[in-house]
Amino acid sequence: MIRSLRRASCTFVFSFAFGLVAASASGQSPPAPPAPVAPPRVVVPAAPVAPASPATTPGSLPAPTSTGPTVTSLPLGNTLTGAAKLDYDAATLLYENGDYAGALIKYQSAYEHAKDPRLLWNAAACEKNLHHYAKASTLVRQYLREGGDQLSDASKADAQSFLQAVAPFVASLSVTVNEVGANVYIDDEIAGVSPLAQPVLVTIGSRTLRVAKDGFVPHTQAIEVRGTDLALSVTLAPDVHEGRLHVQAEAGHSIVLDEHVVGVGEWEGKVASGGHTLRVTANHKRPYQSEILVQDNQTRAVEITLEDEPHGGIPTWVWITGGAVLVAAGASVGGYFLFKSSDTTSPPSVIGTISPGTFQADRVPHYSRP
Repeated sequence: MIRSLRRASCTFVFSFAFGLVAASASGQSPPAPPAPVAPPRVVVPAAPVAPASPATTPGSLPAPTSTGPTVTSLPLGNTLTGAAKLDYDAATLLYENGDYAGALIKYQSAYEHAKDPRLLWNAAACEKNLHHYAKASTLVRQYLREGGDQLSDASKADAQSFLQAVAPFVASLSVTVNEVGANVYIDDEIAGVSPLAQPVLVTIGSRTLRVAKDGFVPHTQAIEVRGTDLALSVTLAPDVHEGRLHVQAEAGHSIVLDEHVVGVGEWEGKVASGGHTLRVTANHKRPYQSEILVQDNQTRAVEITLEDEPHGGIPTWVWITGGAVLVAAGASVGGYFLFKSSDTTSPPSVIGTISPGTFQADRVPHYSRP
C-alpha cells in the first residue's frame, strides 16, 4: 500500500518539465505546475522508492541499452550513502510536497557530498518549478557535461528536449566592463567577474544588473529581458571623495589654501573632502584664517572681506605676535630703574625677590584698537 502511494506521488514530479516542449511548439506560455499532492500519513520507509523514468521522476537514469553507453541500473536513492543519502531522502519528500525551494537546497547539498550528476537533474527540476528557467537550463547543461559517457542516449535526448522547451523563456546577456576584476550581479546573485568569459543566461522579465569594484562607484541598472539576446557596456567611475571650494575676496588679495597660494581676488576649484586651512592676506589689512570643511560632491562658497589695519603706531602684527615679549621686556627694564638702590656700595640683602612684572601696568605704554 505504502509503495503504491509513493509511486503515485512520484509520477507527476518531473512530467511538467517536459510538458514545456509541447507548450513551446504551440507558442503558448509554460503551464502552471501541478498542485502538490498531500502526502499520506504513513511512516516514511528507510529506503526510497526507485523512480520510474527520467521523464517523470527527477534523479533517475534508464537501464543500459545495447546502443547507448553503459550506466548504472540502480536508482539514484540506492547508490547514495551517508550525508548525501540523508539529504536526497529529505529533498525528495520536500519536492513531493511542493516545497521546491527547500528541495533545491537539499539536492544541492547532496550533490556537494556525492558529486553525482543525476542530482543536478533533480536540482534543475526544482528551479524549473520555481520559474527560474535560466538556472534550470544552466543545471541541465552541467548535467550533460558532467554525465558525459555515463548518460544513455535517452537521457541525453531528454535533456536536450528540456533545453529546447525553455529556450523561449531565457536570453543571453553579454556585459562588458571597463575595469578588470569587477563583480557582476544579476538580481543580487553573483554572475561572474569581469571580463566575463561568456554571456550570462537570464530568465525573461525585469532583471537588475549591478557591477561593483572597490574604489569605484557601483553601477546599478534595471533591464527588461524579452527573450532576445542583450549586450550591455558598463563604465565604472572612480569613487573620488572631493568637492568644490569657491573663495571670493577683494581684488589683489592673496588666497592661500593649505599653505599654498591658489589665487588672487577669487578662486574656485576641486579639493579633497574634509578640512582645509584657508588664509587671505593683503597689504595693510588684517589677515583672515579659518578651517573650512568641504563635503563630497558639494560646493562650499566663502566670501571674505579683510579689515583695515590701524593707522600709525606699531603695526598690529607686532602686538599680536610679539606683544607679550615687548611688555615683559618693558616691565623688566622699568623695574630695574625704579627699584635700583642709590647706594652702589651696598648690595641688597636679598637678591631676586623683585619680579619684573610687579609694578603698575599703567606705567607701560598701552595700545587700544579702535
